[in-house]
Amino acid sequence: MSNYLPTYQIFAKLFFYTSFLSLALTSFTSCSKTTHSYRIPKETPIVAKMNSLRIFSKMKHAKNTIMKEIDEIAMRNIAGINLFDELRNSGISFVNIYGFGDLSPKNKNGYFALAVALKNYKHFEDFLKVFRLTDEIQQGNNYLFIERERTVLAWNTKELIFMASDSTSNRDLKKQMYFLMNLKPTESLPAQNPNFVKFQQHKADLGLWLNLETLASENPIGTLLQNINLKENYLHALANFGHGEVHIKTDYFLDKSLAQPLISLFKGNINRQAFANFSIGVPMGYIQLKVDILGLQQFLKKNRLFTQIQETMQHAGMAFEEFMNMFTGDVIFAVKNIRKVRKSEEYYDEKRNRNSFKFIEKNQPDFALGLLLKNEAKFDTLLNALIQDNALVKEDEGYLSLFRGLFLVRKNNAIYFTDNESIAKDLAAIENTQPVIKEEHLHLHNTPIWVHLNRYFFEKIHKFEQEQKAIKNKATISNTTNNNPEQKPVVLEDIKIRVQQIQEKYIRSYIDLKFTEKENMVMYIYQLFKKELQKIIQDQQAKNKK
Repeated sequence: MSNYLPTYQIFAKLFFYTSFLSLALTSFTSCSKTTHSYRIPKETPIVAKMNSLRIFSKMKHAKNTIMKEIDEIAMRNIAGINLFDELRNSGISFVNIYGFGDLSPKNKNGYFALAVALKNYKHFEDFLKVFRLTDEIQQGNNYLFIERERTVLAWNTKELIFMASDSTSNRDLKKQMYFLMNLKPTESLPAQNPNFVKFQQHKADLGLWLNLETLASENPIGTLLQNINLKENYLHALANFGHGEVHIKTDYFLDKSLAQPLISLFKGNINRQAFANFSIGVPMGYIQLKVDILGLQQFLKKNRLFTQIQETMQHAGMAFEEFMNMFTGDVIFAVKNIRKVRKSEEYYDEKRNRNSFKFIEKNQPDFALGLLLKNEAKFDTLLNALIQDNALVKEDEGYLSLFRGLFLVRKNNAIYFTDNESIAKDLAAIENTQPVIKEEHLHLHNTPIWVHLNRYFFEKIHKFEQEQKAIKNKATISNTTNNNPEQKPVVLEDIKIRVQQIQEKYIRSYIDLKFTEKENMVMYIYQLFKKELQKIIQDQQAKNKK
């Protein structure tokens, strides 16, 4: 066996290349009645599924290249064997691949499993003979299996299960294998959970199913969600891949008690022309909302902020409800830039036994918040009263100075708040030449929430990451992209998120990701994981030599 990669590595690599997207994104789906899904225990919190035919159809133009690469990586020491031909005749069905397991922090013997169907188990056993693995086959209870360090491969006449674990002993893994291979169909997840069956009916390249109630019982997630009613809360995430794009649809099934506050808060649809004059240059990202004013009032009354807001309004001679009713509920929040600022911070100096100050660097966003007015005359009366009381200072450029470095701009049928004086000047300018809401984004008539982040945001995030690495390594910050043309610092350049429906039973959203790489994203992810796979194999080969 010295001329072979370890058995568990061979099968890990075979399954990796048929499900690398599933493992990478933990999301996939296909509509098909399969028996191997009945190997998934009913208490499983996360299940992933891949439609291999859809995925591989997007890689067909690179088929010969991939075949050669896999042969070189996984089977480089086995001469005379064509891996793809052998897989094609192996009796394994790669149409639907399920990924599941127990990776809970509570369970030190957690495992990950891949389940596929066998079209012909005799062909699969012939496949094992090609790689001289038949001597390692052991007899189980109504199944056969091969085990190696921290991995087990088990099969019967219909299904094949590959399992891996971080445990140093295979005892617990074999115990779990026995449980899965003898699991009664009536005790499986598809038989016990109608929501999972609904998930299986979706069609997409990849998909992810989450049981949030089960996840909430695990640490550290449970501590964050312990006060939220997550009974029968599920998430479906469905992904389709295109050239330089990934399109994701999510359905969040939730309890009525959680849905009702959201329904009351986000009623109606965004006014597409609400902020036609909102101009701050090119922002890094923005979010636009349609908030129900009555629902917002009810929400604030349950919050501690209500008392403070009410006292402020009373001081201005206006009731809280009267103030809120001056707005339509159309809101926009944009960030133009994130910059480093030095701020002093007080701390206790134990050596000197006194309070002292130090300068620290913080990320400071330059933002603008816009609110659309419903009753302009009433708001202008309030505004003039505040100016007369010197609560606001009117500047020559047409904006107003508030407290703590905030600025207010009153323009057309809206008001804008910002913490950046340059942005205030842009908003107050008579001519607005670069509205934030582009014409191609004006399909917002059917959504209460719209989020858009562009490449400037991701470039800034990448820069911060580089700075943090340099500080950690005490190295000089350098632009690695210029030194290495193959390295692309900005991979994700655009995200658009829209919440389509908020109902009592579920919330539906759409997420569109755009990448600088124009290759089909299936191939792009393949290239990323190919490098990781090569490193894993090289590390293992180095260990074997020792």
